Amino acid sequence: AGGNVFIKFSNAANSCNERNPACPINQVLSFTAAFFNYNFECAPHTYSWDFGDGATGTGKDVQHTYTTNRDHTVKLIVSNGSQTVPMEQLVAIGNVGNPITPTVEVTFTKEMISPNRYVFTPSVTPATNNGVAFYQWDFGDGKPKTTVNRPDPVIHVYDNANNYTVTLTVLNSSLQAVAPPYSQSLAPGRRRSVKH
Repeated sequence: AGGNVFIKFSNAANSCNERNPACPINQVLSFTAAFFNYNFECAPHTYSWDFGDGATGTGKDVQHTYTTNRDHTVKLIVSNGSQTVPMEQLVAIGNVGNPITPTVEVTFTKEMISPNRYVFTPSVTPATNNGVAFYQWDFGDGKPKTTVNRPDPVIHVYDNANNYTVTLTVLNSSLQAVAPPYSQSLAPGRRRSVKH
């Protein structure tokens, strides 16, 4: 399981969730053990929840209501009998409208199959309570911007080996920037890895 399993949650209106975990007090929150590239049917699994306020739960899908205005760290332990995976998720009760402003880190790498083909990988810190819902890429070559809703690597192929400025802007659910855009110059044709 490892990094393929994570905590996903939301209130009924989906106005707070794992990407924007600032939630109002006294609302029912639905939690689930989510996954990608993993199959919970591969073996029997157990799920042990600790909601950070003294309450606990079991099962893949659970609900909980917080009655105290403060940050809570939800902990989940998933076990399939041969592997135990712990994970955490912040829930910021009462901090509605006050997500932490993130800093943006972008690394650039180039695939070897083409001199102008690049893989761009974003990294946002902090990973939670940052208000980020979308990642908007401008590759600087006049092609339409690419907007995605996960911090997954994206691939872009340049038509010519010119100098370009690549810009990443992180947006909230209303498509407003939540941090200053990060830009980096890039010269296709040379292998390069850059960190900010």
